[in-house]
Amino acid sequence: MLNASGKLRDSIVLDLFAGTGSLGFEALSRGAKYVTFVDIDSVHLNTAKSFAEKHKVMDQTRFIKADSTSLMPTDLKYDLVFLDPPYGKKMVEKALVGLYKAEWLADEAFVVIEVGAREDVELPGWCEAVDERVYGRSRLVLVCVRG
Repeated sequence: MLNASGKLRDSIVLDLFAGTGSLGFEALSRGAKYVTFVDIDSVHLNTAKSFAEKHKVMDQTRFIKADSTSLMPTDLKYDLVFLDPPYGKKMVEKALVGLYKAEWLADEAFVVIEVGAREDVELPGWCEAVDERVYGRSRLVLVCVRG
């Protein structure tokens, strides 16, 4: 869906709550220019880093061990964000606000949020849900950020 819309081609991607990085690596395989992986678990990040080394994409990746809900400012602006927090923990709004305050988001950034199918998602006023899809126990909420 993102590929067909042109959102992936040459994008600067943030895989927040990255785990082992499957969403970010899929974006790279479909034309993203660069991906930053953020997770608080160093085991997950090391797995993702090993994958990047094995597939020779280290020059297109960055790995940050951090709490995805309280980020420090960065030098990059991300135009596509995958936000996949643990289900049921109500971390979406806190992560979005953290990204915004630390100025990680490019103008008109696009955020793909994955939550439990029945989980409520609270969006800050500067975010607009543009699509929602349920896949089994998961729900994707596609959000456009208005600067």
